[in-house]
Amino acid sequence: MDPDQLEPDFWPDIDIDLTGATLIDFTLAECTIATVSFRSATFIGGAVFGGAEFGGTAEFGGAKFGGTARFDGAKFGGDAEFHGAEFGGNAWFHGAEFGGFAVFDGAEFGGNARFDLAEFGGDARFGGAEFGGFAVFDGAEFGGNARFDLAEFGGDVWFVGAVHNGRAFVSAKHGVRVRRPADEPDSDEGPSPA
Repeated sequence: MDPDQLEPDFWPDIDIDLTGATLIDFTLAECTIATVSFRSATFIGGAVFGGAEFGGTAEFGGAKFGGTARFDGAKFGGDAEFHGAEFGGNAWFHGAEFGGFAVFDGAEFGGNARFDLAEFGGDARFGGAEFGGFAVFDGAEFGGNARFDLAEFGGDVWFVGAVHNGRAFVSAKHGVRVRRPADEPDSDEGPSPA
C-alpha cells in the first residue's frame, strides 16, 4: 500500500482479517475500517495506525510489533484487544480514543509507552502488563474502571492531570514510582509529546 494514495474513507465498511500475517512497514494511517483482526500478526519495522478509525472491534491480541507502533489519535469505536501483544519498540497511543474496553492484559512494552491524552470510555485493563521504559498517562481520561493489577514498570510512570471517573482504580505492583504533578521528568524523553 502506498500511504500517499490512501484516502481517509478508503475502507469504511470493510472487515479486515490478517490473523497471523507477517506485515512489513505496515500502515493504515487515517483509514476508516469496520473491524480488524491482527491476532498473532507479526509487524516487521514500523506499524502506523495514526488517525485510523475502527468502527467495531479491533483485535491485536498476541501481535508482535518489532518497531515503533503508532496509534496516535486512533479511534476505537468498539473494544480494542491488545492482550498478550508484544511491543518491541515504542508504543504511541497519544490522544487515542477507546469507545469500548481497552484490554492490554499481559502486554509487553519493550520501549516507552505513551497514553497521554487518551480517552478510555470503557474499562482500561493493563493487568500483568510489563513496561520496559517510561509510561505516560498524562491527561488521560478513564471513563470506566482502570486496572493495573500486577503490572510492572521498568521506568517512571506519569499520571499528571489524568482523570478517573470509574468505580475502581487498581494499582500496579509495589515499588513503582508514580510522579506527582510537581515532579519533573528525569530526561528530555519525559512526558512532552514527541
